[in-house]
Amino acid sequence: MVKRMRLFLFCANIFLCLGGKSLLLAVDFPLFPEKPEAAVEPMGKEEWRQLLEQEGPWLVISRHGKTGGRAFGEMPQEELEARRGERILSEEGWREATVAGEFLAGGEISFTGIYASPLYRSRDTARLVFGGYEVWEPLRSGDMGLPGEEELEARLQAVFEEERKEVWVTHSPNVADLLGFGAREGQMYLLRWEDGGIVVAGTWWIDLASK
Repeated sequence: MVKRMRLFLFCANIFLCLGGKSLLLAVDFPLFPEKPEAAVEPMGKEEWRQLLEQEGPWLVISRHGKTGGRAFGEMPQEELEARRGERILSEEGWREATVAGEFLAGGEISFTGIYASPLYRSRDTARLVFGGYEVWEPLRSGDMGLPGEEELEARLQAVFEEERKEVWVTHSPNVADLLGFGAREGQMYLLRWEDGGIVVAGTWWIDLASK
């Protein structure tokens, strides 16, 4: 109750400072009580790129690409050593992420922030698909619940207030805890703010980029 009141007062103050701009006044995870229709069927790749070319604020929450099987065969030995002990992108996952990145690079997309879990399967996905990343600890896999819920709440609010266009690349448990539903490997959801609330504007799977 105290946490909710603190967040309400913070948002109310921002509302007054911005002269009446409508804000998200509370953040509760998961964000959705049930899976929205727009989160079910993947968009075509051209439609997805057009969505990313729109003005913010928006937020992409993505699960890392495909893992399992043998590691990417062309990766230098030192890179493989850095990933030792972690589940990493498979050769198929690496290829799909590369193709997706080449496709998205052909549009007019500008990001104000790309953040990835410290684990390499998320970091590699962020770099290959979106062109770069900053490691952010709250996106680390959280099998026992979100590892940095308050930081995620504050960041979500900042995306809206500052009209940012951000990407968060994370793991299946975190996607489910954030949104209320999961994602397959390589799946991402784009969230927008409409009528004072958050909506899912669409979903895309990076394996579609190779088809």
